[in-house]
Amino acid sequence: MKKLVSALLVLVLALCVVLPSLAEETQAYGGITGEIHWIGKMYEGDGWMAITDGARLAAEEMGLNVVFTYPEGGETDLAGQINLVENAINSGAAAVVVAPNDSNALVSVCQQVVDAGIPLVVYDTALTDTSLQKCFISYDFYQQGVMAADALNEYFDGADINVAVINATAGNQAHWDRESGFTDTVAEKYPNITILGDVLYCDNDSVTAMNQAIDLASTYPELDAIYACNSMAVEGVAPGIASLDSDIVVVSADSSDAIVQAIKDGTIVFTSTCNAAAIGYLSIVATAKILAGEELTDIEWNNQTFSLDTETMTYDAGLYGITPEVVADESLEYMYYPLAFFDSYQGWDWFAE
Repeated sequence: MKKLVSALLVLVLALCVVLPSLAEETQAYGGITGEIHWIGKMYEGDGWMAITDGARLAAEEMGLNVVFTYPEGGETDLAGQINLVENAINSGAAAVVVAPNDSNALVSVCQQVVDAGIPLVVYDTALTDTSLQKCFISYDFYQQGVMAADALNEYFDGADINVAVINATAGNQAHWDRESGFTDTVAEKYPNITILGDVLYCDNDSVTAMNQAIDLASTYPELDAIYACNSMAVEGVAPGIASLDSDIVVVSADSSDAIVQAIKDGTIVFTSTCNAAAIGYLSIVATAKILAGEELTDIEWNNQTFSLDTETMTYDAGLYGITPEVVADESLEYMYYPLAFFDSYQGWDWFAE
């Protein structure tokens, strides 16, 4: 019996020694407790994988308990995403971090988040009611459309050309901004560029986009180019155009292995992309600072300064233009391969004094 008691005492003493070290290993930034619910649009495509992995990286480095969820039907699953936000509210989330699949449809449930006293951080795509969010992390989608129009005009050296537009979805503010940035720029700067027909929407389905591109080429023999507004659209448009005996070229937004290969093959002549990993990473860092009671300011991370626009409470993760010349330079692959960032990342210590 004495031996048993002695053994138990030794075990208790050992636990007393071990537990503090475990607590140190799992300390949370700012002493934050509770679950942060991080809700994405989908987990498809290199860009969204990089956004998610960036958020996971920040959660790990800051010692935070983050629940990562995505609507089952992806970027067009509005009801599924709304249910995920409702689940976060019902579970008593410490914070909700969401990329709205629809800028209008998510407003009501995000209002419920705020009414429940839960901090709301929005990333990638804005809500139409920006007053609900503590801050917003993204990049300039409208500028992507502007860049695509400029690149198209430059490629054809200012000649008279005809272009068609295939977008992903109609209710997503990011997709709308990419579309309107392109169409506005063409209308305002390039009378030599004619947009043929109405803007088509592929419902974020690459097969649909492929069929739309082939149909456009048949309907408009005078077609010179197609602007595809996101990765799912262009990953259908590019192979569709490549399958034709045609001189039609593609300009786009987003980047992935398939898009880069289409640039190398000459089908896509321009695309643009953001620092996707930074969007995910900053979404967690900003949330942690809010939960820790800190005032949001510029964020220093990985030898970069991400400035806060204090008027809109927005962090801009930056934007890259991708041309065949950029793709030909392997030293620039971090710009066009969203996941390449993680190959060279050296880590960050948020607990260092």
